[in-house]
Amino acid sequence: MSDKKIDQFYMNHPENAEKSRLKDYFNWLEFGNPAAPYSKHTIKAYKGEILLFLGYCFDNGVETLNEIGNPLIRQYLASYAKKSVKPSTISHKVSCIDSYFEWLYLEDFLPINPITKYKQTIRRGGRGGRKEITIPTFLYPNEVQSLFLYLNKYSSPKAIKNRAIIGLLLDTGLRASEMCKITVQDAKNLIQTGHIKIMGKGGKERVIHARGQYFDVLQDYLDILDPAVKTKHPLFVTTMGNPIKQENLFSLISRLLNKLGIQKGQTGPHLLRHTAATMMLQEGRNIKDVQQSLGHSSIQTTSLYTHYLSAEKE
Repeated sequence: MSDKKIDQFYMNHPENAEKSRLKDYFNWLEFGNPAAPYSKHTIKAYKGEILLFLGYCFDNGVETLNEIGNPLIRQYLASYAKKSVKPSTISHKVSCIDSYFEWLYLEDFLPINPITKYKQTIRRGGRGGRKEITIPTFLYPNEVQSLFLYLNKYSSPKAIKNRAIIGLLLDTGLRASEMCKITVQDAKNLIQTGHIKIMGKGGKERVIHARGQYFDVLQDYLDILDPAVKTKHPLFVTTMGNPIKQENLFSLISRLLNKLGIQKGQTGPHLLRHTAATMMLQEGRNIKDVQQSLGHSSIQTTSLYTHYLSAEKE
């Protein structure tokens, strides 16, 4: 599907501002999973199904993706069931929509995957059985080392900033949305005290006890900042002087991994969050402490990282 068709879609829905994220997702479909790439046919099918669904949502008054919930999803799929569309076709639609929302969720563009609840409701009454455990994607120590070996080849202000971004994510496990709000003073306090206060999802404040492995690269970045920069100023800004956005983080990390030939099913800042969590547990941190640092509402989420550690010991 060409950019012209996507542009035409947004011309028909000019009030919506999700265009750049949709294009980022379509780009991920084509290039984000080189280890197991999608076929051209699959990519075309996913794009078509997602545009159909978003068009339905926008035509029904939705202005942002945060407004999409279980009722609207059920309503959309029910409209096809009434047309006697095959269950397999409807299942395919669910898979396509789920893929898009899961990507948005993992890259911190959405607080939840709205189709998760729908999938849970349709599973009720089915056969039981143990659910397969999915271990989060993360970077192995040698891959992290390769990442910094590459970054350390360069000494420009941009390279120093990129090292600080990667290092801070790996030291703290910050969400992309949280990373964009970090101030210069936050960074200084982090280096001095070893911890940082964050206002996370749902307005919940938490304290992150950083690993401290990359404080040196963070300090290098602070040292090159203009002395006139105020402490309340965003820590990381674009070349235009604007605060970085989640899309900037996704682009940076995806580009670096691609250059190094590191192939992961997930390539954005959430990959480094998973990596930070794994490293914290590898270093002997208490699982409750890691849960608190990451802001997981349930310790079951944090415990997923322990499955890798258990497998590594066997």
